[in-house]
Amino acid sequence: MKYFSKQLKLTIFLSIIAVTSAFADSQRKNATSFMLTITNGSAMPISPGVVFSADEKVTKGLVGGEASNGLITLCKSGNPDLLVEELKMKMGISNIQKIGSPTLPGASAQVMLKVGSLEKQNLRFLAMYGKTIDACSVIDISSFDLIHAVRLNHGVRGVDQVISTGAFSDPVVPEFLTSYCESEKDAVSCLRMLSMETTGGKIRFFRPYLPSVVNFLENKYGAEDVLSLSLNNGNVSFELKRGD
Repeated sequence: MKYFSKQLKLTIFLSIIAVTSAFADSQRKNATSFMLTITNGSAMPISPGVVFSADEKVTKGLVGGEASNGLITLCKSGNPDLLVEELKMKMGISNIQKIGSPTLPGASAQVMLKVGSLEKQNLRFLAMYGKTIDACSVIDISSFDLIHAVRLNHGVRGVDQVISTGAFSDPVVPEFLTSYCESEKDAVSCLRMLSMETTGGKIRFFRPYLPSVVNFLENKYGAEDVLSLSLNNGNVSFELKRGD
């Protein structure tokens, strides 16, 4: 009796694998190709980035949630490798692609993706703003946008939002100190010194630097250097077109 029970379980298991594989093959065959163009309109480079497609429920609730080690590493150092490995282990995520080099100010990067079940999928792009310590560009492209891109010859366009992982505090100039950042040679190095590593933080939208921080950096390093640290939503834009 136990033998037949094991055989039945094995048969069911193999049937599930066969159905899942057939469904995945069908999804790949019916997938739609897209060309995603990311343009850096900021005054600083953005790091190598990650693009992936995911079920709508997976991409909901980024802000207010807890950042993974991979996301913290990306937004701190610009290295997407750990985040890529984390995404590979998550259900509902596919088409993971890495943009392997930084995108300089005014430059663009392109990636081709194939997406199945457009009505259920979102796309997400993540990359670090290079002259920060805890700021990432995030672009979310909804299923509505994917369907719209198929129907329109010129595709769809939009811009990013800037997030912080909560792993570092906002930079603050210490009170009662007449000198600070004595060994830091530029504004971004000093900015990173003014931020403290924290625990228990949540992902949030990026907050502009305090005027006292900007004034301190400008007096120490000059306006031109500090202007390159300017950061706002919409600095990075995207264009999504059907790729076939």
